[in-house]
Amino acid sequence: MELNQLDWDAPDTTQVELAKEKAYEENVDFLKCFNTTSGKRVLEWMVKHTLDTPTWWPSADYNKAVANGFFREGQNCLVRQIQAKINQAKNYQEKNK
Repeated sequence: MELNQLDWDAPDTTQVELAKEKAYEENVDFLKCFNTTSGKRVLEWMVKHTLDTPTWWPSADYNKAVANGFFREGQNCLVRQIQAKINQAKNYQEKNK
């Protein structure tokens, strides 16, 4: 369920709880996937080739540098989202022990 932030009516609390539960389950799926030996190696590779790599370089043509910067930041964002989902699942599990 997608919550419409522009909807003036307060959402049904049941729908909100279902959305939270679905988000938690997705986070746990990411944790399980990337908590395996292979998953950890894949995530390390992703970090090395995205977050640890510059998004632009000073000697590049301006238009190419801008285009590459936008492209690379999109890649970085995806890796950050994966890391955030993993951390959210870990934090939730730690908090609810």
